[in-house]
Amino acid sequence: MTTPALDHDELAGPPSDWMRRRRLGQPLGRYVLGTLLGQGGAASVYMARLDGPDGFERVVAVKLVHEHLMADRDFIAMFLDEANLACRLQHPNIVHCYELCREEGSLYLAMEFLQGQPLSRLYQRAQERRQPLPYSLVAWIGARAADALGYAHDLRDESGEPLRVVHRDVSPDNLFVTYDGQVKLLDFGIARAAGRRSQTNLGQLKGKFRYMAPEYALGLEFDGGMDVFALGATLYEAATGIPAFGGDEQAALRKIVAGELSDPRDVRPDFPAPFWKLLQQAMAVRQEDRPRPAAQLAKALDAAAGLTPAQGRALLSSAVRRLFPDELGAEASEIAELRRLSRGPEEPTAQGGHTVTRVRSDRPRPRAGTVAWTLGFVLAGGAVAVALSRGEAPATAPVVAAAPEATHVDVSVQATPADVPGLHLSIGGVTVPAEAPHRRVLRGTEAVSVEVSAPGYRSVASKVVPDRDRAMVVTLSALPPASSAPSGAAVVPPAAARPATPAPARSGVIHRYPF
Repeated sequence: MTTPALDHDELAGPPSDWMRRRRLGQPLGRYVLGTLLGQGGAASVYMARLDGPDGFERVVAVKLVHEHLMADRDFIAMFLDEANLACRLQHPNIVHCYELCREEGSLYLAMEFLQGQPLSRLYQRAQERRQPLPYSLVAWIGARAADALGYAHDLRDESGEPLRVVHRDVSPDNLFVTYDGQVKLLDFGIARAAGRRSQTNLGQLKGKFRYMAPEYALGLEFDGGMDVFALGATLYEAATGIPAFGGDEQAALRKIVAGELSDPRDVRPDFPAPFWKLLQQAMAVRQEDRPRPAAQLAKALDAAAGLTPAQGRALLSSAVRRLFPDELGAEASEIAELRRLSRGPEEPTAQGGHTVTRVRSDRPRPRAGTVAWTLGFVLAGGAVAVALSRGEAPATAPVVAAAPEATHVDVSVQATPADVPGLHLSIGGVTVPAEAPHRRVLRGTEAVSVEVSAPGYRSVASKVVPDRDRAMVVTLSALPPASSAPSGAAVVPPAAARPATPAPARSGVIHRYPF
């Protein structure tokens, strides 16, 4: 299952069952929320259902901005930019965006819901089963991604001016393969495009280091060629099961700038020579040596794959379904549960001093109190209806008491990453378990503490006012490893390995690691 275009940072580990289902059935504008698909430091993505007239419905993915970021003007500008660009992109190999909504203090993006797995999980599962992906299939997947990149790179505005879109984050995590054999490019959240209000500031470098083109890592001028480089590194990893540029961040970046690319035949001796040649060209150190435009690379990859569109899609569908049978079944169950949720008689509940309407599910309610309250309401309403139908005035008008204001609210916290050994979470000074990280506290205006800590990570301490249900997502930052190298020491690749080309113009992006 997917978390399309989730965040620009690493995602958390799988959320607990309680966290995944905590908003099940809750309305959000025209949508009904289902299970949580994933979350990061900026937003959460939920399965959701859109209802329309005469029984119309559509299952979608809703990317909901975290509440605490709604007051961050810079982030909101970036999110709006992402939404505007995403809704411009209309290509069969790019996840579709339907609409951007702002309602009752919530900002969210409704997108195409995809059933399948990211390419990173696909090749990892294949390696675990000792069934590496066929070269023809990897090449065919790459051709579809290159088609998408070629379209994005050539995108123009309404006046015909090029938008000069560069994805900047092509990776195995952002290529998604569906159970029916489609390939989708995700997450244009950090894409560069003309006209965006939020741009990368000096000193910032965005994207994943293992797939970063040399010119971008060095802070030089870049264009769509950096996406071609990243796609080459992605396909190398999908075909071999190992990164094209291994090691820690600095080691990987050193290899990228020096052009140190290992021969994949050392890992898979039967690696096809034509495919290997294409990957070498895509990951060339010099931009002008890479296949351009991306559509040209798509044609070359299709030739290397030797598959028709129908054959490629059937082969991909077969591979994903064979490797993820349990996940396919679980996802189908969650979709069925979402569709069973009814917009019929709704039940109001008080939360934080205001009434929230939750959609009723066909499943039995676990709390007898709620059932009794609803039954009492229905019986009272029925008595009035009978009296009026007889032309009588009820002797005593039935009084239905409003739901009492909640005296307690739910405060929850989710850490990313969530699978860190020794993770400790506390709310109001009370430790809460990582698998159900929430606590019921008295509603009020006095802030309660939220603390997150783990060995090897910076501790985070914050406060939240429990005037209503509150949910926080805390992103942990790893402490820098101990190093004997003097502070500020430069990491320089061997002179012989540096490309002997004139220095291109600077882009204004300054790399954090000096070379």
